[in-house]
Amino acid sequence: VTLMECACRIKYGNCKSPTRTCIGINTGAEVLGKVKNEKSVSRQEAAAVIQETYDQGLIRTIVSCVTPDTYVICNCCTCCCVPHRLRSEFNIKHAVDNGTKTAILNPETCTRCLSCSKICPGGAIEPDLGLIDQDKCLGCGLCLGSCPTDALTMTDRGLADPVPPGFWAR
Repeated sequence: VTLMECACRIKYGNCKSPTRTCIGINTGAEVLGKVKNEKSVSRQEAAAVIQETYDQGLIRTIVSCVTPDTYVICNCCTCCCVPHRLRSEFNIKHAVDNGTKTAILNPETCTRCLSCSKICPGGAIEPDLGLIDQDKCLGCGLCLGSCPTDALTMTDRGLADPVPPGFWAR
C-alpha cells in the first residue's frame, strides 16, 4: 500500500485540497510507488487517509488495472478530478461509475436545510424536483455526513424510492 500525490490536483491545482491523498494497492503500489518513489504506508494509515478525505468532502474513485488487483484509490475534489469533470462537464457518464449504493431520504426527519444538495458531487439531490436522481447519485455518501438530522441513508442501488413530488416545497 502506497500513499501518493493526486495527479489531478497537481496538474490543475484549482483548490487548496491536500494533494497526498491517492492510495496505490497491489500492482498500483508496486508500479507507481517505485516509479514515483512514493512512501509505503500501513493499512491503518491508508484507512485514516480515506476517513480524512471523506471528512474533507473529497470524492473517491477506484481505478482497476487487472481485476481483482485494485490499482489506485483516488480521493480528489470535484474541481480537479479528471474523471468527475469528464462526467459532469462533458456528460461522459462512465468516466466515474455510480457505486453499488445510493442515497435515500427520510422525509419525516429532513428539515430541508439543503446541506446535502450543496455537497453532492453528482448534483443528484434536486430540491426543485423533490427527488434524489438515482442516475446522478455516485453512491459516495458525502450527503450523509452533511445532514444534521441523519435524514439520509444508503441502500442498494435499485431499491430506493424517489422523494415524493412537492416534498421540497413544504
